[in-house]
Amino acid sequence: MFTKQSLSFFLILPLVFLFGCGPKLPDGMPKLYSPIKITVTQEGQPLVGATVTLRSTDPSAGTWTIGGLTDANGGFELYTHGYRGAPLGTFKVVVYKWEEDHDAAKTWSYAEDEYGDAKTTPLEVEITARTRTLTVDAGSAVKISKPYAR
Repeated sequence: MFTKQSLSFFLILPLVFLFGCGPKLPDGMPKLYSPIKITVTQEGQPLVGATVTLRSTDPSAGTWTIGGLTDANGGFELYTHGYRGAPLGTFKVVVYKWEEDHDAAKTWSYAEDEYGDAKTTPLEVEITARTRTLTVDAGSAVKISKPYAR
């Protein structure tokens, strides 16, 4: 005789096979691990409104877009190509924050140039199956005038 619990199991099991356990990832996308939250600081303070991308150090890993935009606490949850989570591996962390002042015809950068390029950023993180939180420091708090681009 079946119990309520075993009957529920047999009713739910076909639904799991029919619908799967989550969204189908695009062909070639690696398995994603989540949730993974990154916090970005400068001189120990949250870097608010910064765009952060992760670039794999492994050239064979593909070019999936991994990153996010920091919130009021300098943090965000990683997404890969719009899907929650990130693949395993070692990544260079690219951080940039720009502000345009249209009235003064100036653009300001709030991170040193080295942090805005995967080839020069000193920031690197490793994502393992156990990674849940990461913190990186994007150097000194700066406000650098850049040429205004229209």
